[in-house]
Amino acid sequence: MALEGTLEDFSLADIFQLIGIQRKTGVLTLRRSDETIIVKFYGGQVIGADSSPKKLEDRLGKVLVKTGLITSDQLKEALNIQQKTLQKIGFILLDQNYLSREQLKEALQIQIVQMVFRLFRWHNGEYYFDQKAHVDPNSDDSIPPMSTESILMEGIQMLDEWPIIEKRITNFSMGFRPTVELSDLDLGELTGETELDTIFDKIQDSSPDGSNGNDKIRLSREEAEVFQFLDGKSSVNDIIESSKLGEFHTCKALYELLERKLIEPIPQGETFIPIKEPTLSFMREEPEKTFNVAFLYPILILAVLGVLFFSYHDPLQLPGAKFFRGENESHIKKALSQNRMNVLDNALTFFYHTNKRLPDRLDELVRNNYISKDDLVDASRRPFLYQASEAGYVLAAQTEDGKVDPSLQVSRIFASAMEVKSNESN
Repeated sequence: MALEGTLEDFSLADIFQLIGIQRKTGVLTLRRSDETIIVKFYGGQVIGADSSPKKLEDRLGKVLVKTGLITSDQLKEALNIQQKTLQKIGFILLDQNYLSREQLKEALQIQIVQMVFRLFRWHNGEYYFDQKAHVDPNSDDSIPPMSTESILMEGIQMLDEWPIIEKRITNFSMGFRPTVELSDLDLGELTGETELDTIFDKIQDSSPDGSNGNDKIRLSREEAEVFQFLDGKSSVNDIIESSKLGEFHTCKALYELLERKLIEPIPQGETFIPIKEPTLSFMREEPEKTFNVAFLYPILILAVLGVLFFSYHDPLQLPGAKFFRGENESHIKKALSQNRMNVLDNALTFFYHTNKRLPDRLDELVRNNYISKDDLVDASRRPFLYQASEAGYVLAAQTEDGKVDPSLQVSRIFASAMEVKSNESN
């Protein structure tokens, strides 16, 4: 039976979580007034997506040109072939040897990830999950599987940070210009330096007052990636399509550059003349840097032996172990119990929408592969309390003396069940 409803009643995060938990295969369709997006799942993992009226196929060629993977002439030739053969643009580009299959998959993944993450900004719309829809993980438009857990973690971060970013980046037609010269920036993140190189550079080049010895402003990898596209002509939308960071991380990098006063918005109608013509000189190879850390090994061994000696009689006296004792231990257990209760709550809601009823007992969720057996108990191994009616349910954790814990309790009433009950009474 297919799952369907509105995002007001059942959030996108809940839908993704439950499809992931049950390792479902099918197609999730989300629709609002101006756009429809489909997301393909295989074994509970995302392997593809598309949208209408702006289809992924139509955007792919433009993105490949902007990222330098193909030329505009190659795209023009591929589009001419497509008009004659009606083949997909990706297949044509591969057939003409304009790019490799790996490059095509990478470009597809960037676009699909952006599309999926954009869904987390939807506040309304309808959804429909069809488990009978055919899904082929080996098709040309499929990407390497992405776990719903990683998508949810990224999506939650986006929901937290987007409102802050939108205060400075109000629309994607905005343009920005640098307020510093390129020579004032340390773009080491684009030269292939590793994180360890960066740390050692800072140690060796730092002056007594703690400032960088070369007086250059160091950019993060994301900031450096975005900064190179600030040509005074490109809008935020152009930069998003040209970079490989995706919509959220591109805007976040622009926000960080704004906060650091390294760029500023271009006033509407004003033409920007670059302070200095950007060059690719910072892309040249740098001499390999080495740092001998062998002398640290004896010190490290002595430190470990000292810690083990003093903690022999009480292992919980190990540094960091105290964090898990006393009040902190109870906070951690409560957080774990709350997380398991959220899983149960989502599973019960999903079960109701799928089966049009609630389970008599929570272990029915385990038998039907909605949850694991461990989800039936809290962090202290006490079983959750559950009581269902025709219209909803109450879910709660227990205190040590077996009573309902008021701080860990969920009560849910389904509007659809109330409507049915009202109609029957009339």
